[in-house]
This record gives sequence, C-alpha cells and structure tokens, in this order.
Amino acid sequence: MHYTIVLDHLKESPFVPFEVVTNAGTRHKVPHPEFATATTGALYVFKPGKDGLMDPVKVSYDNISELAPLPEDAA
Repeated sequence: MHYTIVLDHLKESPFVPFEVVTNAGTRHKVPHPEFATATTGALYVFKPGKDGLMDPVKVSYDNISELAPLPEDAA
C-alpha cells in the first residue's frame, strides 16, 4: 500500500476511525488521527503501553493488506 493512501485516511474530515490490517492478520486500531503517523518509510501506530505512555508500532506499507473502518462502538 502506498503511504499517501494512509495519509489520506488520516486527513479525512471528519475523521473516520479505522484499523490497519496486516498480511499476517494483525489489527491496529486508529481511533483518532493522532494515534498514527504516516511517513514515507513506514506507518507508526501508537498504542497505550504498560507505563501509561504511548508506544509506537512500526508497520511497513508492504505488510498492510487493508484499512478497514472501525465499528462506531469500537473507536
């Protein structure tokens, strides 16, 4: 997947929460645009860590199979 596709999802107005689905089936929720950063090299999804801070998870664009909308109650 090209990074501009992810960037477009992050810039939607109003924002629509989505999840990143990888080729391995791993799912990363993006309930708000501040929970992800799309760079030209990789996507970084931020998840709550054990220390209360946000931990980045690096996802290669080659490993993204789809961007699926989140159900309203899952965001």
